Amino acid sequence: MELADKIGELILRRKVEISSNISWISTSLLGKGEVEFGVGPVGNDFYFGNAGIALYLAYLGKYTGKNVYLEEAKRAVKFNINFLKQEKHSPFFLLNQHNMYHLKRIYYECL
Repeated sequence: MELADKIGELILRRKVEISSNISWISTSLLGKGEVEFGVGPVGNDFYFGNAGIALYLAYLGKYTGKNVYLEEAKRAVKFNINFLKQEKHSPFFLLNQHNMYHLKRIYYECL
């Protein structure tokens, strides 16, 4: 649990605040061949993005009892939920609905 806590502290030190929300900056593979790197905001998905970071922080807060992780996870989840609400007319609507379901579960079960 000590290592998980240190990872959580590192994640929080690297957050980017956007009004009352938070997100993170990361490297990502670019182009068709994915042979170059770029730097930019993380996505909103669970695998490479804000939702996965929020999930980690939510469970870390739940198991360590540290409110700072729970509060920051809540801010990250709210950012994702607000983003997905704006994407109603996206061709990825069903995928977004799936992500929204899991984000709301994180929010209500952990936070």
